[in-house]
Amino acid sequence: MIVLLLYFIFLIGVTVPCGLLIQKIMRIQALSLLDLFWLGMALITVMAGVWCLFLPLDFKFVIVLIICVILAIWVCHDLIKLHCSSAKHFISTIATKNLVWVVICTVLVLAAGTLSGYVLDNDSYYLQTIQWLDNYGLVPGIANWHLFLAQQSGFHILESALNLEFLDLEFNDLGLFMTLAMILWSTLPSSIEETVFQKAFRNLLAMTFPLILLLGTAPSPDVLVILLSYYVIYKFLFGASEWTNVFMISVLTAMACYFKITSVLLGVFPLLMIFRLKEDRWRSTLHFCGLGLLFGGLFMAKNILASAYPLFPLTSVSLDVDWLVPVEMIRFYKDATIAQAYGISFTELNQLNGWQCFLLWIQQAGMEGLMNKGIFLLVISSVCGAFFYRHKPKIVTVLLVFVSFALIMALSSPQARFFLPFLIPATMVLLLSTFSMARNYSLGIARFAVISGVCILLLPSIIRLSTDNERMKNVPEFEHSNLLFPLQRSRYSDAFAKANINNIQYNDPTGDDFFYGTYDVPLPAAQKEYLDYFKTYYQVSPEYRGDTPVEGFRAVKN
Repeated sequence: MIVLLLYFIFLIGVTVPCGLLIQKIMRIQALSLLDLFWLGMALITVMAGVWCLFLPLDFKFVIVLIICVILAIWVCHDLIKLHCSSAKHFISTIATKNLVWVVICTVLVLAAGTLSGYVLDNDSYYLQTIQWLDNYGLVPGIANWHLFLAQQSGFHILESALNLEFLDLEFNDLGLFMTLAMILWSTLPSSIEETVFQKAFRNLLAMTFPLILLLGTAPSPDVLVILLSYYVIYKFLFGASEWTNVFMISVLTAMACYFKITSVLLGVFPLLMIFRLKEDRWRSTLHFCGLGLLFGGLFMAKNILASAYPLFPLTSVSLDVDWLVPVEMIRFYKDATIAQAYGISFTELNQLNGWQCFLLWIQQAGMEGLMNKGIFLLVISSVCGAFFYRHKPKIVTVLLVFVSFALIMALSSPQARFFLPFLIPATMVLLLSTFSMARNYSLGIARFAVISGVCILLLPSIIRLSTDNERMKNVPEFEHSNLLFPLQRSRYSDAFAKANINNIQYNDPTGDDFFYGTYDVPLPAAQKEYLDYFKTYYQVSPEYRGDTPVEGFRAVKN
């Protein structure tokens, strides 16, 4: 925890000056500390997104970043004095009981950050994605080695840029850093005047705290996308109709889409705000389009190098390069992703009609089934709410965007956690619009949710009882040794055996029998069973394009 706290201080030291630099360049008069965090993250994301196209995200990137931070501090010294003065005044007005909540939230987040990653994707591709970026940057045809590496997120690029891997520390906690920032924003008194509804919406973000802590034990892009989506919708609902607010929302939206392309519907909110502007409409339109082109270009460049499909997993557009992933492998990936949401094989799923698929989805056992039922009820409630609150266009917009997003997810991959970025804000809007008690006691509800986050650390048996998946019953537990250093990044052993395929000598993980598992094993890592499967049933196997991993991979017919 102590080492992680020092890391969080480092993150503050690099993100705030970068955020101030954007504020200086754009000549924005006033920004909150939270806005500076997000703007700093956006600038570092762009820097890392360009850098990893050519070089690994190792200590050299951190040196360049620190030089940029020093220059930013020199350029923005006047803004730094202004923000320090404002921060000093704000801290002096915080009551002692609120400072206690700051300590509680910080300790809980730091404790969660010391745990091994709980999300299953952590052991299939999160850790390996970051490890590849740390060592080689974006590798051409990496998806030919392991299909899941094709879906590496822009968030993983940012995580790799800031995880200080060269210090040999177990850091992948960028999501938890921003979780702490957002939870403090949610629970501390605001420095601006707020309506009851606005304050309650801000407070109720803390209801997601236990869930985000659990997701945040792994470097999951879902965490930042959930937080970004909530903050975008908050600014849409309550922000002033001026270009600075539209610019901020446009940055957050573009970054969320780079992290996870399913966030594209967030673009509705800055577009609607642009249409309502009385001044600076063209300037805001240029900002929106420019940011879209910048992050969209980085998104496609990342996909081109990983799989040669700019719009992966869509195969309608591809490049004629030797690292192009075979279409049949992409089809397998899409089929497996869809089937995973229903808990059966794609062959079984393909034999069901639409109604049978819905019944299977809604009747799943465990926590997944409960969440699916909740999603369905919320979709119905949102449709009804959009009609009932039709005289409140902003609320209607939030609800209808969620319904549209839910329909898209239902037709593509209806895994419960994929709904969360739009589901959570829509739930809060409905809750606050319908129940006055939720508005009046929002801070108490928020604090109760924060305290319940302790359950994740002290009562892992609660999580075990909520699932019938044996792997998900393996819940990381907090230990006294975590007070100084975090646990290993994977819940499973990093044991492996050497194996060969074509011209590649690779590491076959032996810590657990998971078809897609790669864990925190040295590169290149993949299950022998996984590689043999594609060689047997698809007559395809990977090989180096040259002599080393940095030159990339291509698929060869067997």
